[in-house]
Amino acid sequence: MRLHSVLLYVPNVREVADWYAKHLGLTFIEDAPDGKFSMLKANGGSLLGIHAAENASKSLDNTGLYFAVDDVDAHYERMKDEGCEFVSPPKDQPWGSKMATTRDPAGHCVGIETAITGFQLGEK
Repeated sequence: MRLHSVLLYVPNVREVADWYAKHLGLTFIEDAPDGKFSMLKANGGSLLGIHAAENASKSLDNTGLYFAVDDVDAHYERMKDEGCEFVSPPKDQPWGSKMATTRDPAGHCVGIETAITGFQLGEK
């Protein structure tokens, strides 16, 4: 079994979708004419749907999206230069990756990480 897609419910579809495209390089593949939905594609084929929900939960501490990158330090510096504020800078993790975390405009935790000790971060 392979995870096909993730759907985030947010009050501000365009702002959140644009954030993922700008900072993480996801590609737009669908936008609803009414502006209430966008679908983006990540490198490797996974899909991220952004769906309008005026009453999106304000408690987002149990939601996190993690992206495997070739060089977490370089991505961290680029994203900071683009205006992203990070919750934590790149740091070696006990499970064998180096990870930094930020939040998207709706407040979801977003991690970027690079394997450092043979830890597998999914298929490329």
